[in-house]
Amino acid sequence: MKKVLMQACLLLGMHIAASAQSVAPNYVNPQKIEYQFDQRKLVKPSLSKMKADSFYQVYIHKINLNLYKVSINTADSTTSKALQMPTMTGLDLDGITKAIAGIKPASTSGIVNATVREGFNGSLGYSAHNQVINKVRSLSDSMQYYKKNLNSFLGRLTTIKNRIDDLFLNVYKYQLNQQQLHPTIGINPYSYATALEDVKKVRDSITNLQVEITTSQKKYAIFETNYKDEIAQNVGLTASDKAIIDSYTKMLTGCADAQTAITADKVMALLGGMINVENNASMEYQSLPFQFKKDQATVTITIEPRKPEYGLGTFKQDLVFPLQHRSYAAVGVSFYGATLHDEPYSIVGTPSRDSIHYAVKAEKTTKAEVGITTLLRLGTKFSDSSAAGAHFSIGPGISIASTIKPRLLTGIGFSFGEKHMFTFDVGAIFGYVDRLSSAVDMAKNNFTVKPDNVMISKLSGGVFGAIGYLYRF
Repeated sequence: MKKVLMQACLLLGMHIAASAQSVAPNYVNPQKIEYQFDQRKLVKPSLSKMKADSFYQVYIHKINLNLYKVSINTADSTTSKALQMPTMTGLDLDGITKAIAGIKPASTSGIVNATVREGFNGSLGYSAHNQVINKVRSLSDSMQYYKKNLNSFLGRLTTIKNRIDDLFLNVYKYQLNQQQLHPTIGINPYSYATALEDVKKVRDSITNLQVEITTSQKKYAIFETNYKDEIAQNVGLTASDKAIIDSYTKMLTGCADAQTAITADKVMALLGGMINVENNASMEYQSLPFQFKKDQATVTITIEPRKPEYGLGTFKQDLVFPLQHRSYAAVGVSFYGATLHDEPYSIVGTPSRDSIHYAVKAEKTTKAEVGITTLLRLGTKFSDSSAAGAHFSIGPGISIASTIKPRLLTGIGFSFGEKHMFTFDVGAIFGYVDRLSSAVDMAKNNFTVKPDNVMISKLSGGVFGAIGYLYRF
């Protein structure tokens, strides 16, 4: 019986050690507290196995961090700045629009016919009149050429203006999509890199257009200088010349306004928000590892909208863990009953005619003892939610008898309860007991002189059963 109990104690001790090792702190893979935010659901708490000095992390899936900020224990774990959307003032296209509206090169049609009428009504001769008409026609055709160039430049500047407007619209649509609770990830291929490439292309187009306009303007300036007198003598050519010069000036102003609309600072303001959006595109929140330092901790998770005007709710939850320790180690008091006991003997004297004869007589008593023990119990619950568990126990005890004697108890047992537990233990008990001295020959058992002491103390063992109480801190 004793051998079986010792083997059972050894097996239980190995099981408890294995259980303790399985929940030992893992510094490489912290335990996870996971939420599915779109379902408002706690997915995987894993809190009951939390040990002191172990690490844990908070994961929140399917949450748009452009709309919400997450705080843990009132400490903001992400940037608290709300997503900044570009406004129409971010891209000022008014200057370009006004410049384009003011570019109206005067038409040269009708200038020749007006010159002909002036000639017939004037005092010029026929030959001189024809020379004037041919000269005006030549200058008018040249001006018509520059007018066509200006119209071409105007079309390209209008296209640039529209491309800038489209750039702004695409960025705006992209960020509006990210303001949805469930953005359409992957459907819109537009991205920060695409927008930046569009900006570069538009800036190159503006630069090229400026170069071409400036080159054409210089050529026209040479033309206008060479025929300054002829142009001044004709009202139509003068008006057309003035309109062309004014158009060149306004065209370059329009290019400058286009460049101003997409300066480096304005591009930064426009595209900067896209970086934050793309950084949060995973729809996942993951905290840094936290270390569980005490017996019990409260984790407060707060999820609130970044802007009140979003009209979204605020969510808050307190997690208290560990919810229950699976393993336990505590000291508790029990009452035990054991097979270990004293064997009492009495000395009986019988008078005879000339003397008294003495004999040693065994007393009839219960071969058991009761006592009190203080046992250290190392155990584990059968599951995270179970109130029942098994443990290894060892500790001192004392017998309750006329002579109090110390005892050592060790064994296995079961517990029932969470914090306040009732326990039942069985095992081996060891201690000194009174036994009849080997000097006493019970076969003769006849003494003429009364023996002084027929009992001796002897180390012995037995089995015990104990019922007690245990409080798990």
